[in-house]
Amino acid sequence: MAFMQGLKRSAGTKKAAGRARLSGRRLRARLRAGSEGQSTLETAFMLPILMTLLVSLFYVSWSFNNKIMLTQAVGAGASYLQATAQNTSTQVADPCQLTTAVIVAKEPNLAPASLNLTYNLNGAIYSVNGASSGAQCSGGSSNFVLGGTVQISATYPCSMAPLSGLANLITSGSVFSSSCLIHEQQTELIY
Repeated sequence: MAFMQGLKRSAGTKKAAGRARLSGRRLRARLRAGSEGQSTLETAFMLPILMTLLVSLFYVSWSFNNKIMLTQAVGAGASYLQATAQNTSTQVADPCQLTTAVIVAKEPNLAPASLNLTYNLNGAIYSVNGASSGAQCSGGSSNFVLGGTVQISATYPCSMAPLSGLANLITSGSVFSSSCLIHEQQTELIY
């Protein structure tokens, strides 16, 4: 009798072990099916961060491109102003206006209304806010002296709004300014 009870008991444990194996297989199957949902969830969390980083990279690259264009334009303007100053046989009525036209023509992708220029003609300073309005330095040619200098300083705005958004996403406050200014300066010697 004890032997029969032992058999029944062992058969019962085999059934329980079989049920445990079956439920373990079901659990593994459910977990495998849930991994697809997990990757979708990871993508949903990471996609906004990756997109913000890509857009920020685009804005930084765009601003760097504007810096290169501004450098080239101001360099061309300074060379033109130096050539104008060296030509002592003719007096130019408004050298700043002609130089501004050269700068705007050199890089047409820069918005002339946003371009702020400052001319230093051998110590006499003339400012132009928005190159589309035209520069005014009538009589500026009288400041040209051999051995003197001509200098052009320029500022141009750039926007870093995505970086500000990224900073707000990571921290609770804005760490970055959403706007910036690109500066460029060229000095030429009159010889």
